[in-house]
Amino acid sequence: MNEPEIIQSDLTSVLSQQEIDEIDHELSHVPYKSGAAIDALKIVQAKRGWVSDECLQGIAKHLEMSAEELEGVATFYNLIYRRPVGEKVILFCDSVSCWICGCDGVKQKITDVLGVDYGETTAR
Repeated sequence: MNEPEIIQSDLTSVLSQQEIDEIDHELSHVPYKSGAAIDALKIVQAKRGWVSDECLQGIAKHLEMSAEELEGVATFYNLIYRRPVGEKVILFCDSVSCWICGCDGVKQKITDVLGVDYGETTAR
């Protein structure tokens, strides 16, 4: 992440005051700021649908973490979206137990009806 560092006074230009307030509320429940990383990412994602690089840097600055540390957290969890996603997201399990129960047929039906594969979005 070679983007310019965000200074605290510019934080509200990156994150909304409501997002900052909600993150601060979560900070009151953890002993270390980094302990609120997942919640902070979820707060921003709930408002915007995904977490942009700029927002990730703002969150990292607010939590006194490096952007790289927070990126590691964000990319570890598959329900934190680092790029725009569709309005409705289909979560599909293809574990061994789901495969035994016939998930391939369900996946094929999704592909046939919606015309999308893993990670894809319909036109509308």
